[in-house]
Amino acid sequence: MYIYLDESGDLGFDFKNKKPSRFFTICCVVIKKDEDRNFILKRIKRILKNISKKRKIIEEIKAIETNLRTKIKLYNKIKDINFEIYSIIIKKQNIKVLQKADILYNYFVEMILQDIIFDDFTTFIFR
Repeated sequence: MYIYLDESGDLGFDFKNKKPSRFFTICCVVIKKDEDRNFILKRIKRILKNISKKRKIIEEIKAIETNLRTKIKLYNKIKDINFEIYSIIIKKQNIKVLQKADILYNYFVEMILQDIIFDDFTTFIFR
């Protein structure tokens, strides 16, 4: 099982003196089979190579920087592959607890990981 986790936004809460993001999002893509992971990685690498030809060398797909046509193209290439997407979106102005960024981050990651079914997986490798 492969879990790719990424976040968007920041964990700043000083809305009076600074300009933090209004939302904090964590998203996980879960791929359970090696062959599915390899297929998806090949498609992503091919798209990155095509994007890099037109602009500078790109090492990852950033949603905000990638045009809709490229996103749709990637999705159409991997839509028949078995993968799962989990996400949590936090409207930060609704949080009234003590805002310690590391504690909140760990709490939100734990929330999203609780939804993932780990089946028979007993070995975990963190990179």
